[in-house]
Amino acid sequence: MKVFISSLRMFVATVVFTLLVSFSSGVFIFVPSSLGLFSLGEPLFFLSALLFGSFVGAFVGGVGFALSNLLLGYPHYVFASLSVNFLAGFVVGGLNRDVRRVNRILGLASSLILVLLFGLVGVTIYSGEVFLGCVKNFFLGERVLMFDGLYAFSVYVSEWFWIINSILIAFYIFLVDFRRNCKYRNASLSLLVGCFIIVFGYFVYETFMLPYLFNIKVSSVANVFTNIGHSVLSATIAYLFSEIVQFKKRVC
Repeated sequence: MKVFISSLRMFVATVVFTLLVSFSSGVFIFVPSSLGLFSLGEPLFFLSALLFGSFVGAFVGGVGFALSNLLLGYPHYVFASLSVNFLAGFVVGGLNRDVRRVNRILGLASSLILVLLFGLVGVTIYSGEVFLGCVKNFFLGERVLMFDGLYAFSVYVSEWFWIINSILIAFYIFLVDFRRNCKYRNASLSLLVGCFIIVFGYFVYETFMLPYLFNIKVSSVANVFTNIGHSVLSATIAYLFSEIVQFKKRVC
């Protein structure tokens, strides 16, 4: 009975997170000055891998983003989702579920590196005039602006917003998280590896696959900057939410 309940729980989690990633990817943040882009689907993807392991993370990353690419009108990125995001989800979930204890210094260092990157991308990419919005007309792709397919409004985000939040997260790691059982210290390290897989994987895909398979050329080098930004921001958000979800399970 316990096996059935556990399997049912994993199945429901897989379906729910796949659908959430598929549709929430149309909710976005865009920064015109830096061309920074962020979608709500990315932190949900990372969160699914942290909470439910490699197979759920891989399925949500691969299928969830593949469906979102179809819905948003970017079918040429479906294969990237099925390969790059699938691999990232599998690795993040697998590393985080590894029962072996992580070296205390390595765990602290990886957490602080993630927070430092969070502050850097926030200050350099996601500061200034920021547009928050969502896609209201699907399947348009690059033509979404031509057909008024977006709803968005602008807000101003100060660099201090990111600096203060980075300091608060760092204090949390030092004062609270560092005291806890080391077996929960894989999350930040696995997320950093996942970010690298996504950034490098999409660089390779946009450099070698898009031009030859679909005759589409994009600035893959410039997109590295964008992909670092939204991956790090998403990973940090997922890290914080996983800490909240796992709070009662911790051994202090």
